[in-house]
Amino acid sequence: MSLCLARVDDRLIHGQIIHGWVPKLHIDVLVVADDNLAKHEDEQLIARMAVPESVEVRFVRPSDVQATVSANEDKNVIVLFRTPVEAQAAIQHGFSPQSLNLGNCHFEPGKMQLRKTFCCSNVELSALRDISAKGIEIAYQPAPDLKRVTVDLALV
Repeated sequence: MSLCLARVDDRLIHGQIIHGWVPKLHIDVLVVADDNLAKHEDEQLIARMAVPESVEVRFVRPSDVQATVSANEDKNVIVLFRTPVEAQAAIQHGFSPQSLNLGNCHFEPGKMQLRKTFCCSNVELSALRDISAKGIEIAYQPAPDLKRVTVDLALV
């Protein structure tokens, strides 16, 4: 297979990923596309602790997502982004998922609630609109057992 899910979730590796998405999609590799984690091995060690030994974890810059996914084309892969801006950067560097899953992004001052568990700033909304304009579906599904809903950004 290869790419099973591309997801924006500010928590990156957490329970919904490990106990929900990984078993449901039979994931072999988690690709965490985050500039900060890609350069901090101590934080990577902490994040890896939650991942079963049977699942590989790759911490990469968003610009390296496509190469990492391509190198694992014989495996089931999830790509995780902390923000829509990081997803946009990966797409600008050749990553081309069919859809982008919106999981959880917490509210902070300056952010609007786009969906029940997904808040974003104007910059992040602009990134989502740019991704959508490239023909990539934006879908909201915080957990695998919840209904998947396509997000119409024209209504926001």
